[in-house]
Amino acid sequence: MRRWMSLAALGLVVVTLVACQAGPVGLTEQDQAAIRKVAEDTQKLATASPPDWATYVRSYYAEDATVLAANMPAATGHAAIQELFAAFPPVTSMKWDIIDVDGRGDLAYVRGNYAVTMAPPGTPPISESGKYVEVWRKQADGAWRVKYDSFSSDAQAPGLSIAVGAAGGDARPELKQLDMLVGEWRIDGEARMAQNQQPVKMSMDLKCSWFDGAHHVACNYDGATPQGPFHEVDFYGYDAATKTYALWSVDNSGMFGSGKLTIEKNTWTHVWDLKGSPQPMKARLTLMDMTPTSGNWKSEHAAAGGPWEVSGEGKYVKVK
Repeated sequence: MRRWMSLAALGLVVVTLVACQAGPVGLTEQDQAAIRKVAEDTQKLATASPPDWATYVRSYYAEDATVLAANMPAATGHAAIQELFAAFPPVTSMKWDIIDVDGRGDLAYVRGNYAVTMAPPGTPPISESGKYVEVWRKQADGAWRVKYDSFSSDAQAPGLSIAVGAAGGDARPELKQLDMLVGEWRIDGEARMAQNQQPVKMSMDLKCSWFDGAHHVACNYDGATPQGPFHEVDFYGYDAATKTYALWSVDNSGMFGSGKLTIEKNTWTHVWDLKGSPQPMKARLTLMDMTPTSGNWKSEHAAAGGPWEVSGEGKYVKVK
């Protein structure tokens, strides 16, 4: 009898240990449905006119959530996340499709695809599609909210190949001045789409080299702005007949144009006449406090003959 009782007790211990090691069970159907409902309901807030970003963020993200957007610094907490989304142009459509939902206990992961269309003022609409991965956590009140959110565009990296050369030894002194641009640069700062919007952090990589033939310098921007991924190609040249520096530019938003560069002691001022938007646009980029390895920058724009408005400013550093 004692031996039977010992074996029974041992069996109970083994069952208890196995149960403890099994850990929390997977997500219930109710939990999965709750997560999908939060995702469905918040899509409507993002496309409202105007969008209710404050309610969107509170409804979708935990108070200590972190958003990891591509090519932008992480945003942690409701205030920072709301500022991140509020700086984007008006959203005319937004849709995300959940592919996988799984998890254990009070943690879940969600994988999906998204598609969004934004309408920056004065420019054609921008459409983007991509993918995302989220970590969700069940809150004390039983509601599911996103703890970590990471998303990125499906747009391919720029594939333009620019033939390079070197400045000729017999080049005009004015043309040789453009050699100061040649190299690889890191650009950091803040950008805003409108004067009543808070600036958001942005960063870009810039690579400049002498175009084959050594008559022009070609520069390739690659980074992100509040509108999304940004790519631009610029060409610099010198017109000996008019004794002016000429500029030509095109970017992935559909904007293109030409302009002039004015070089003073430690300041280079670029001014473009831009096309590709419903109304005439001018852009101005000023490089200040220039040294061979660093400086400050400020970008401005003027629409339809209006006043100049600051659209960004920051610093740049040569990395190679």
